[in-house]
Amino acid sequence: MSYGIRVIDIFGNSCKMTSDIGTIISSGRVTMPSGLVDTNKYYTTINLPDMIPVASLAVFATPVKWTARTIRQSGENYFGYAWQANFLNNAYSYYTKDLSTGILTTHTAGNRTLSNQSTWHHSITAFPLVYWEQLGATSVNNIKIFAATCYCVNISSNTGYNPADTYPTNSFVYSLYTDGVETIDYTIITKKYNY
Repeated sequence: MSYGIRVIDIFGNSCKMTSDIGTIISSGRVTMPSGLVDTNKYYTTINLPDMIPVASLAVFATPVKWTARTIRQSGENYFGYAWQANFLNNAYSYYTKDLSTGILTTHTAGNRTLSNQSTWHHSITAFPLVYWEQLGATSVNNIKIFAATCYCVNISSNTGYNPADTYPTNSFVYSLYTDGVETIDYTIITKKYNY
């Protein structure tokens, strides 16, 4: 075979990529929608040239421009030790997501009331999350890409001051568009198809 792209690793091992392995059918940079789409879902849509089986597709996507919307607070705990942590900021919009349906529901961030720990939604981490939203499809004529900033949030059930009474609940919440992932780069590859 005299055509293709040869990929070589540092040990000299190589393979040749040809259209028999995969063909790039779409790639580029897109801006995510500014709000929810398709009845409380969130994604950008990339049209394909035909109806293609999901098993024949590969989607690569990465965030280009993203931000995390948290607020850093510090103080002194019940035992007199100083602390500093990030919390969800109730000035921004957050969502939870049903992964089986793709439906987003508004998550109300607590207002960080000193006497009520349940209003402090501690953001353990924040990171950009981008993936192909398949939702059980077996063949598609477009690709739906979900992109948002994801927060692993620890929410206390304690409404008082005593940390011994705290029963944290961990969950994931998301912020969107300019408060989350604003732009992404993507590449869509299909196996053994010529368009």
